[in-house]
Amino acid sequence: MPPALPSPRTLLTVAWLAILLGIAVETALLVVSMSMGKDAAVPAILAETANKVSWSFFVCVGVALGMGSLRVRPAAMGILGLISAPIAFAIAKALHKSVAQALGAAGAPPSVPGPVEMAVLRAVEYGLLGGLLGWISRQVWSGFKVHAGLGLLIGLFAAAFVTMRSVSAGASGVALVIKGLNEVLFPLGCAIVLYAAAAFGRRATSPP
Repeated sequence: MPPALPSPRTLLTVAWLAILLGIAVETALLVVSMSMGKDAAVPAILAETANKVSWSFFVCVGVALGMGSLRVRPAAMGILGLISAPIAFAIAKALHKSVAQALGAAGAPPSVPGPVEMAVLRAVEYGLLGGLLGWISRQVWSGFKVHAGLGLLIGLFAAAFVTMRSVSAGASGVALVIKGLNEVLFPLGCAIVLYAAAAFGRRATSPP
């Protein structure tokens, strides 16, 4: 028998929180970038926002689909993280390119790590994040700080990998800072989104 899906209320909460996460991360990165002297045109900002929001939406909702059954939650969330992350990455890249072309924004230069390498990194990263969050959610000591700490830890490992690969390709300055922050903020934010959605769901179903 397949594991039960989380309630529609929980998935809806994850969805709108994930959208807000994408907007918040893009806003934070834009502020950091501008504070370091790098300006961005409006079309490029809109294209990046589409990228961040779509990535956040699909990967967080994908992992959340495994939250329904407590018994198999770690495996379900881990497998769904492993599967949904590269799919979400591909969708986000396609939307970014489409919006950029529609608005006449300059195309992004080839980046290091490349798309295939990043898709593999995302699969491993969110497979681990989903599986560990699923396990943590079953423990009596589970809480906001534990969820956020796990997201931060996984984000720091991803940021270290991407930074080392970027430095080896000659990246420096603002680009490195933005890449590092991007890698840290999304797993941290997604862990908080999933915790918040579960907490809202428990509050909604608890007796008055």
